[in-house]
Amino acid sequence: MKTLPLKLIVLLIFSLSIFGCKDKKEKEAVNPDHVEETDDNGGNNSDNGNEDNQGDGNDSDSGSSGSCSDCSPTDICTGVSSNSYLPLAEDAKWRLGARSNFSSGLVYNNMTIEGTETVNDTLYYLYRPESMSTRTYQLRLGDDGNIYVRYHTGEILYFPAEPTVGTYWTKPWDSTEGDSVVVSNITNIQTDSCSYSNAVVVDYFHSNEGSRFKTRYYVKGIGVVREQTYGSFGMNETLRYLDLSNY
Repeated sequence: MKTLPLKLIVLLIFSLSIFGCKDKKEKEAVNPDHVEETDDNGGNNSDNGNEDNQGDGNDSDSGSSGSCSDCSPTDICTGVSSNSYLPLAEDAKWRLGARSNFSSGLVYNNMTIEGTETVNDTLYYLYRPESMSTRTYQLRLGDDGNIYVRYHTGEILYFPAEPTVGTYWTKPWDSTEGDSVVVSNITNIQTDSCSYSNAVVVDYFHSNEGSRFKTRYYVKGIGVVREQTYGSFGMNETLRYLDLSNY
């Protein structure tokens, strides 16, 4: 049997090493993070049921402190530098979430600013106070720090700059969100994610019934951080997502 020349053997070994390196690089290009891949029978699969985490809410129920910095553009614990209890900015969004007896996951309620409108040289923000609301309100921040809502041909108070316990105002246009409002307390509160100081507790009433149907907690530089609704379908919702990027 003839033996292969030494030079030919060296050449074959060199060729095999090149192809082996190329194959390894191709595999790394497909899977650069070296994530373990398995078949459809289970294991680490990159499509492992994350559909519930899509979007911008924080579904975490771990009760850990601090905001969800990975999913919320604005820190839900600190908000922005503002003296307003409802910072107004284009494309702003507040998302509150709560556990419900009628759902296996969180039930969300969104408050959004859906654009701006100029009326008689005055800029208003179009605010939708909850997901189910069928209308938006034209809000503006006054020079006195109060937030006003455009009503007919004039304006009325929507939220005071410095509310104190007992502060009372009416909202004659609104039978959905409540047509009379009173500040019942100023307190510190704890949610799943954050501790808030000096939260203004606002109770909402239907004046024709005289019954309280909702309580909201407002914090300067953030807005609503908690909402408690009452009745058969009452829920305790807390802030899970905040976007005041344009403030």
